[in-house]
Amino acid sequence: MTHSSPARALAILSLLASSAGSWAHDGVSHDDDTDSAAPAQQLTLDLDLRQGRGSHTAPAALVQIDHPAAASLRELNADRSTLAWQARWLPGLQTQWAVSYDREREQLANDQAWLRWAAIPGSLALQAGRFSPAQALAADEWGRSSLRDTLLTGGHDHWHDSGLALQLQQPGRRLTLSALRGESNPGTRRAGAQAGLWLLALEQDLGPLQLGLTAADTPRVSRQNALAGDGHSHSHGGARGCQRTLACLNGDGQWLELAARGQLYGVTLRGALGSRQEQGTLGSATGQVDYDGRTDWLAVEATTAAPLLAGVDASVRYERLRLRHTLTGTNAAILATEAGIASSQHQPEVIGVRLRWQPAKQQQGSLEWQEDQTDARSRQRWLLRWQHQFSLLP
Repeated sequence: MTHSSPARALAILSLLASSAGSWAHDGVSHDDDTDSAAPAQQLTLDLDLRQGRGSHTAPAALVQIDHPAAASLRELNADRSTLAWQARWLPGLQTQWAVSYDREREQLANDQAWLRWAAIPGSLALQAGRFSPAQALAADEWGRSSLRDTLLTGGHDHWHDSGLALQLQQPGRRLTLSALRGESNPGTRRAGAQAGLWLLALEQDLGPLQLGLTAADTPRVSRQNALAGDGHSHSHGGARGCQRTLACLNGDGQWLELAARGQLYGVTLRGALGSRQEQGTLGSATGQVDYDGRTDWLAVEATTAAPLLAGVDASVRYERLRLRHTLTGTNAAILATEAGIASSQHQPEVIGVRLRWQPAKQQQGSLEWQEDQTDARSRQRWLLRWQHQFSLLP
């Protein structure tokens, strides 16, 4: 199915506007934007050690045809240490390969493997491979996934995907346009599809204020219902058993997020409003109905801009989701129950507090507390995290 959408229109308009000048960048500084002709190599080991406490009872699934958000607390104790090799071969040509160890599954995973070419240093770059897609004014990383990331990426502590990215930059303006397989976005890739996610990230600096827009088009959505499996998989979008034993969605979707960031009275503030809409058919052995779903989110975060004492800063984060599902057709009520979306009355929310200590540039420790109301019950959770980066080459 193909539907027009505000997100798709904005993506097209923004791309056309960028053709008048140089834009974008993915928000991360890159060594390959320099004019240095000397090859350089780096081999680093990033230790990411975690220990969490709290209820390990899986809450009810967020009422969406998706992974159950916060389906368990396994990630609280899932260390994710990474070994990364980065090399600059020619001026503007850079590669990186990184593998991570997932203690939860006790296995190594291909985390990143990409090539980046700065065609016009500081203005135009191309990236290909497996990497972390650019998002406008991305939220600061916490140990536990945000509600928004749980909704959009199934709860990964970081988002990685395979594809191509065009990065453009102009003073005060940055834009990245990516064509991705959608392998880390739940249900955005059907079998045989080459591109399951088109992603645009646009940032504009307005003096002390930064504005950002992230827009995505997911033209091929095929996802099993939220009640199937344990809700934690790195191969999202599986349709095994669809329309035989499971209620599954087939259609397309879009999502859009507006973000702003600035400083006020020594505090860095970030706020974001977003919405995801999906439409298509919901089918099982019971029948097939038309489906239209929408999820809106609000996120607010505040972090002390200067250390409180001895390298310690503090952050507060609040998030809330609003869910809506519309099913039309014969046996719609039965299919809604099968898919776990019969009720959308509860609006999930999470509030969190973090203390972070950085004794040295390559070391960081944090203590997080969360009050989780993903379902009608409230859960308190704690996470202690230590990160340390080691350089293995002189």
